[in-house]
Amino acid sequence: TGETLGRKDAELAYENTKKYMKIQWLLNGVMTVMILLLRRPISRIYDFDAETTHMLMLALGVFAFTLIPRMVAYSIQCGILRAGGDTLFCMVVELTCNLGIEVILAYVSVLVFQLPLHLCIAVAAIGNLIKAIVEYRRYLSKKWINIIV
Repeated sequence: TGETLGRKDAELAYENTKKYMKIQWLLNGVMTVMILLLRRPISRIYDFDAETTHMLMLALGVFAFTLIPRMVAYSIQCGILRAGGDTLFCMVVELTCNLGIEVILAYVSVLVFQLPLHLCIAVAAIGNLIKAIVEYRRYLSKKWINIIV
């Protein structure tokens, strides 16, 4: 993407990122299914008691589904927006979502509401969902395309 923009071909760069996004969605789906299918074998690696194994299974299940917005945000930010020169936007979104949303939600869910691990993971993942939505909207706006000469 960065190389294509360096050649001053913004339209090709955008078309390439659309292909990248499709591949990224496919790989996210594959990874989610793989984690769900491998939960039981992963839990057998450890010699946990039944209650801890159950907690691990729930946490891996939630992690599998929260992987999708996390990887969408990561792919857009690192693979597209930064390559297009939109690094300040990426920094602001990352700091806001990580420190302003995820850390606070994790703190509140653990220490205030004392939720179980799998629900704490789900609550904290709201920050990644918001980040993915904000970055996807930025991607669609094409404001990230910066041709620097």
